Amino acid sequence: MADTERIGHGTPDGMYFGLTATEKIGFYGKAPVVQPITITALVPTTETTTTLGTCVNTIIADLKTLGLIASA
Repeated sequence: MADTERIGHGTPDGMYFGLTATEKIGFYGKAPVVQPITITALVPTTETTTTLGTCVNTIIADLKTLGLIASA
């Protein structure tokens, strides 16, 4: 693994990637984008299958846009 590079700050406090929702970040060669929009919190007792499916599909699309999961 001689070609790898590590990113770290060297402190136990951790690191930030992007300090605001408008700063762009991309992964795995995808173009950087601003933070995806927030999905409304679900109430399990009143949500329909369609609503749950829409939320899950939105999360999948956001992960693909960021490059965190591959587009099939």
